[in-house]
Parts: sequence; C-alpha cells; structure tokens
Amino acid sequence: SMISLSSQYVRRSRSIVFCGAPNVGKSSLLNAWLGQERVLVDAAPGTTRDPIEVEWSDGAHKWRIWDTAGMRGSAQGIEVRGIALGLERAHAADRCFWLLSPDVLQWPPEDLEADIVGSKSDLASLDFRKTVEAQCQAKHRRFSGWVSCFTQEGLIELKSLIAQPL
Repeated sequence: SMISLSSQYVRRSRSIVFCGAPNVGKSSLLNAWLGQERVLVDAAPGTTRDPIEVEWSDGAHKWRIWDTAGMRGSAQGIEVRGIALGLERAHAADRCFWLLSPDVLQWPPEDLEADIVGSKSDLASLDFRKTVEAQCQAKHRRFSGWVSCFTQEGLIELKSLIAQPL
C-alpha cells in the first residue's frame, strides 16, 4: 500500500556527499554541520583518504553524510583508490555537493550531477563570488550558496535546502 511505502521511504536514510578538490573545506563543513569534530582536518592535501560516513537527523529525516577524499589529478597510491570510492559515493548519492573555494577553483567532472557550494566564503571576494555564480549558470550547474565554517555563513541555509526535495 501507499502508506507502507511512504513509511519505508521516511525510515530509509538518504545520502548526501560532500566532494571537491583537496583543501576546499569538505571535512570542516561536515564538522561545522554536525557541531562537533568528527573528521580530522589538516592543511595537508589528502588527509581524508577513505569516504567517511556519519549519520545526521534534522528531526524529520535521517541522513547519511559522506566526506570524501579530495579529487586531484596528482594523487598517488592509495589516495587514487580513495578518490575513486568518493566518486562512486557521489554518483550514488541522493544529493551531491561539490565545494569550490577561492584558493581551489576546480569544477566537478561533467558526468557528475552535483550542486555547487562556494566554500570559505570569508575569503571570497565579491568578484570571485560573481565569477563562480556566472560560471555555474554557463555550465548549467545548480548553485547552492556560500558557506564559511569560520563565520558560519550559509550553514543554516544549506541545511534547510537539504530538507527540501529537489
């Protein structure tokens, strides 16, 4: 029946994946999102090797949120596998957020459906913000706003965006 189907849907936790280049702030965003340090953050690229999963509930829904290895072409060894796993997770996710930051403007692969999030917004000039938003339109990517784990800008907005179905 419809009722049992919908209750199964509510119980099934949906997945969100944060991805992007190394050092764009994926792990910091996950920590800020959860309000606790769950993922190690370091300035060295490649700190997150494997996709890391945490559970989060907004009261109405349960989510599985994944932090993934930074996507970079120069990766070697086990990091390459971590990136591949991260991309697999991203393709399978209910919602994928690709982070861009003022110091790393790397766009997602063409075949990955991802919302663009501007990260480290406290470091983003108005020119940079305009450039990113214009490029999103040109690339037919959905722009999901700016976030800063430092100032907390955009965190509440991003969370409320997720609660809405696409």
